[in-house]
Amino acid sequence: MSSKELSAFPVLDAAQALQGRAAGVVVQSNNGGEPGAPISIQIRGNTSINASSAPLIVVDGFMGATMPQASDIESMEILKDASATAIYGSRGSNGVVLVTTKKGRNGKLVVEYNTNYSIQNTANELDLLNADQFAAYQTQIRANNGNTTAYPQGTCKYRLARFNLYDR
Repeated sequence: MSSKELSAFPVLDAAQALQGRAAGVVVQSNNGGEPGAPISIQIRGNTSINASSAPLIVVDGFMGATMPQASDIESMEILKDASATAIYGSRGSNGVVLVTTKKGRNGKLVVEYNTNYSIQNTANELDLLNADQFAAYQTQIRANNGNTTAYPQGTCKYRLARFNLYDR
């Protein structure tokens, strides 16, 4: 995956850019999509009961590194079969993510500036009644059916009795 593919759409984490782009690689959020939740990458499935199933991340030849920002990555490669264990031994048994970062070049100075923003709004928001409006609506329904008593509203008159098992 090249840097153009990584920057094709905005992502918070470079691991999100892998999602749906590499066959046999499962990228998912650990906490059901909670914002800021860590992202797990599984290349060869759940291969361990007690240990982590996370792949080995190699950034510019440094093993066990953390994933850099997507804008700093030049290319990403995934090793998922015997090639991973042949090169990295047992550390590569869950697969390997090879990351090559962008490097400086001689010549003219080039400055890159990347930014994005997002706005979050609720779509299709329901216009619901508050408690007073609901009581008036129910009273109107009762009046239409010939019932003149108002819909009961207010504090609860009944309290739950506390039961103590040791009082018997």
